[in-house]
Amino acid sequence: MAFGLLGSVIPNPSKNTVLYISATDLIDGKVAISHKNFEDVKVRVAITTGADNLNYIHYNRVIPAGQTLQTNDLFFGNGQKLVVHSSHANTQFLLYGEVIDDTNDSGILRSVTTEKNKRVLLYEAPAETSTVVNINAYNFQSFASKARLGITSGPVADFESSEYIEYNVKIEPTDSYERRGIKLSNGQKLVCSSDDGSRIGFTVYGKTDEAAAGAAVGDGNFVNLTAQGNFSVVGGGASITGIVTAASFDGSIDADQLSGRINSAVTGEKLVFGGNSAVLGVANTVFFNNNLTTNVSDNVATVSLSDSINVAQNASVTGTLSVGSTVNVLNNKVTNVATATSNTDATNKRYVDTRSVAMSIALS
Repeated sequence: MAFGLLGSVIPNPSKNTVLYISATDLIDGKVAISHKNFEDVKVRVAITTGADNLNYIHYNRVIPAGQTLQTNDLFFGNGQKLVVHSSHANTQFLLYGEVIDDTNDSGILRSVTTEKNKRVLLYEAPAETSTVVNINAYNFQSFASKARLGITSGPVADFESSEYIEYNVKIEPTDSYERRGIKLSNGQKLVCSSDDGSRIGFTVYGKTDEAAAGAAVGDGNFVNLTAQGNFSVVGGGASITGIVTAASFDGSIDADQLSGRINSAVTGEKLVFGGNSAVLGVANTVFFNNNLTTNVSDNVATVSLSDSINVAQNASVTGTLSVGSTVNVLNNKVTNVATATSNTDATNKRYVDTRSVAMSIALS
């Protein structure tokens, strides 16, 4: 993947110019802007998802002579375009960063324009996702305006005043305001508004991780995975390395696919394996095919059978195995039994033969 300088351009004055077009990957980069003029220059930086749909990051931002401007991290992908604009010639726009292999719904997520003191929906995180977003608010008017921003889990109409994260932030003409690193998940909403007479554009952009919340499903390779809900392995092709944390795990993971440790994030939750995994990890309860249950408490494992369990090859137990029902070996042998020392101990054939010979001698 590309890394470092991604593109640069000197646009014609007062003309929108494409600096970079993303493919299916996600671009994570910054734009550095400088100019060679003796007077102030007004610049615009936008990301577009269509021919006329410009989502502004900066709008008519003034750069005095001899100064430069650099944006914060920008995210755009899936065919989105980075568009720049300058009021004067000899203005350089340079994009640097990296191209990330990302097929999720990332980049520019939504933009709206607010006016007349009305609350509107800016963005809603998709179900079963975790999204980290940045928000840019820019003032279209020739006078100062005030912006408001909040987060809610309910309908926009039921938005509470306690849910504001920004209230009446003053944005000067041709200036912008940015709020970064807002975390959303599973249908949570961003709500925005502005004061009477204002016209403020809000743009939300960021990265969506579909495997980080809710009922995450995986069939690839995972390193140090953290899931807020359940993690289900599909297709039997998962490879898990490092410390894996989730409320529960469901699927088939073989011993050679699991390296490291698995944690149960919520006390009392469970790990579920449908296969013959020999590596259990750390959990309060471990289930095998709903038949063998191991409860762990104070580093002591108690094994119970809910129905029956079939061991196709070998089963090794280190320590004490307690069985609350009948052990049926299906006409097979129980081998390597130690010499009995108690009246309730099982014994081996050698011990029985020795005692039988001794008994015969005594009787004769």
